[in-house]
Amino acid sequence: MAHSALTIAKYFLSLPDEESGELVSNLKIQKLLYYAQGYAIGMGGVNSPLFREKIYAWKHGPVVREVYNSYSAYGSGALPVESRPNLPVETREFLDDIYRVFGRYSAWTLRDMTHREPPWLNNYEPNVPDIEIPLVDLHKYFKQYVKKTKS
Repeated sequence: MAHSALTIAKYFLSLPDEESGELVSNLKIQKLLYYAQGYAIGMGGVNSPLFREKIYAWKHGPVVREVYNSYSAYGSGALPVESRPNLPVETREFLDDIYRVFGRYSAWTLRDMTHREPPWLNNYEPNVPDIEIPLVDLHKYFKQYVKKTKS
């Protein structure tokens, strides 16, 4: 069952940020959403997205527009800590794993990582903010990565 991207963002914002020591910005939450969706699609296929909203290839990496707009008033500053949404245990465990791996990186490190990956590289065009990163692109890239880690 797909959730809303905002619910997933709120879950990440409810977790303590003990690893990186930085507060979570809109830039960082966008990259966490990208990796969560990418791994969900990589493991379950294009018919198993974590959330329904599209991811777009923007200048500073992948962006879920609805979440970006929800937090745009904070600019590049820290987003508020959120109450933990009620998600199934399996989803929480998956998101906790994503956060353990990627939450320790700074927003700009995550941005740079996404800029080296085919889902963003193959879809980004300067000055064209609304090019969607297709789920098939996420599946192709993350499926290969998931296979490598399982070997």
